[in-house]
Amino acid sequence: MAAAQKKTLFVIQPIGKSSEDIYQLVSAAAAQANITALRADSVVGLGTGNITETIQEAIVSASVLVADVTDANPNVMYKVGFAHAQNKPLILIASSSRSIPFDLASVRVVIYDITTPGEFVQRLSKQIAQAVKKPEDFLSATCADG
Repeated sequence: MAAAQKKTLFVIQPIGKSSEDIYQLVSAAAAQANITALRADSVVGLGTGNITETIQEAIVSASVLVADVTDANPNVMYKVGFAHAQNKPLILIASSSRSIPFDLASVRVVIYDITTPGEFVQRLSKQIAQAVKKPEDFLSATCADG
């Protein structure tokens, strides 16, 4: 019997120095849930050469998506919309409930506080594991966690 392909989690967030700490926490949560975290800078160059298409392919092939909607970055919002249209399990993260755009208020959100990183990693890891186990619960979930 062939070995099962390891599941992947695609992280949707602005790429830059300010988001690196959050990415590391999401990666730690993914590792605890036994899933590999990837983001745009780790898949660009692996696909067709078109950055948008490569990211879309990564979203389509991911088992679970985590999106940081803290600043409602237009690129993040575009990818969240694309993920939603693909009917992919999606977990939103944000630095506060006030950061969540109105149209996303009914989607599952995990609030983070960088002063308590371990607690965030634990909560997010549980959400990721649940999304892998029961992805249907994360397609249009109306659960806020934070």
